[in-house]
Amino acid sequence: FNGFNVGIKKDIDSVSIWFGNNKLGSIDQNLFLINPDSNSYKVHKPRKVTKKYYPSPDA
Repeated sequence: FNGFNVGIKKDIDSVSIWFGNNKLGSIDQNLFLINPDSNSYKVHKPRKVTKKYYPSPDA
């Protein structure tokens, strides 16, 4: 993460983890687990992969 803004922010009742301006989630202080923030993920459609066909040298 060298060169990127990464942070941990402590609020009154929670601790959150940030990557730049994006909140990644919060830390469950009882179980020491990271709970992801549902707003930090965007749904991406998979790229359409097209195959290229090259004629064989025998053709």
